[in-house]
Amino acid sequence: MENYEYEEMEMPTPCTVCGAIFDLNDGRASEKWLPNTTICQGCHDKEAEEIEEDEQFEESNYELSNALYIFKDRKAWDRLTDDNRKVLEQYILSLIPSENQLTNEASEVTRAIKYPQNMVHIRLRKNFVAGAKFIIGKLISTNNALPR
Repeated sequence: MENYEYEEMEMPTPCTVCGAIFDLNDGRASEKWLPNTTICQGCHDKEAEEIEEDEQFEESNYELSNALYIFKDRKAWDRLTDDNRKVLEQYILSLIPSENQLTNEASEVTRAIKYPQNMVHIRLRKNFVAGAKFIIGKLISTNNALPR
């Protein structure tokens, strides 16, 4: 008969996230994925990394919001460094759909109108709308033309 090593556990518990068996005393409380649930250490570590990343994005988003408000309020597009201006311009241009994308969406709308019984789901381009609002806001606040 083969010898297997078994880990002694007082209260073996399956992790709700990954299914691994762990001793309940070694488990950790889930803060985000499954609040008020005990999960294994490995899943807790992954969850903690995700929470830390969320906090970094939240902080960055807050800082960006403040920066954009300052630049909009003071009409300071020309005061941005060339590198920062290029990053913003590239991002804005990436939000504008290509001619092919617009043609494809127009075809979907046409099919939906012609064949309502086979209604095609029409996806609104949230990124395009957000980008357009940003560009319009920038133009209004700075009285500049679009970046070339």
